[in-house]
Amino acid sequence: RVAGFAADAERWQEIQTRQRVEFGVIQSYYTAMLAEQRVAVVYRALAATRAHLKQTENLFGHGMAVNSDVLRTNVLVGSLEQDRIQSESQLKIAWAILAHALGDEDQRLAPLQKPAELAGAASPPDQLDALVARAIAQRPEIKIANSRVNQARQAITVARADYLPTVEIAGVYENDSERFARAGNNAALLVTGHVNLFNGLATQSKVDAAQAQLSRAQVLNDDLRRSLALEVETSYRTLVAAEQGLEVARRDTAYAESALKILEDRYGSGLSTNVAVLDAQTTREEADMRL
Repeated sequence: RVAGFAADAERWQEIQTRQRVEFGVIQSYYTAMLAEQRVAVVYRALAATRAHLKQTENLFGHGMAVNSDVLRTNVLVGSLEQDRIQSESQLKIAWAILAHALGDEDQRLAPLQKPAELAGAASPPDQLDALVARAIAQRPEIKIANSRVNQARQAITVARADYLPTVEIAGVYENDSERFARAGNNAALLVTGHVNLFNGLATQSKVDAAQAQLSRAQVLNDDLRRSLALEVETSYRTLVAAEQGLEVARRDTAYAESALKILEDRYGSGLSTNVAVLDAQTTREEADMRL
């Protein structure tokens, strides 16, 4: 029985490992996809800033802008170039991590396709308490912990078995003939018994140790249940907050895009400053990154 509970724990351990591998691949995939989107945002911001730089240089050539506008725009272009270098490096790292998660370091994975399900993500319909109960009922960690508790409980029975008497039955058959078919010379049936009168409290020590292991397994089981409940609540609330933040990010991106267009038009007409345009471009890039 102890071996059976141990085998159950190992089977659930295999399931848990498989789930971790699957989750690792999914997580690496979305991380790489996100890195690609960040590179696209930087390239878009860099292209817009370079276009604004040309506009500023033209205005400066016609005496409608000061040299500081050109210099400040060049500074922003340089900053975006640094962002491009960093984002491209992070993208290569993300590709390498995804290839490692798939078990093929040399596999070419780029570019990735944006999953369609991201556009229609929705909060889980169940309530938080129902999700916690579902996790405790289905997670492999709980199955493993339950098997460990049963294994420890059975180990107490094994330890207590030393208090019980034991009976051994053995049979002996002798044949001294050169021919196997000849009847044997003698045979014997032995029955022996063993009674544990006193063994220096060794059995009691084994029982105490087994009970301590059971208490430890139960405490770990209870702690695991609380940890899983906290993990589910954290994931649930993080998802809800992310969905709400997504709506805010979409709205902010639209606002930032409109504000930038207005300021660029006003700057071309001499009604806005270069600083305001650069700030609007930075704001739009930040909004795109948050989205």
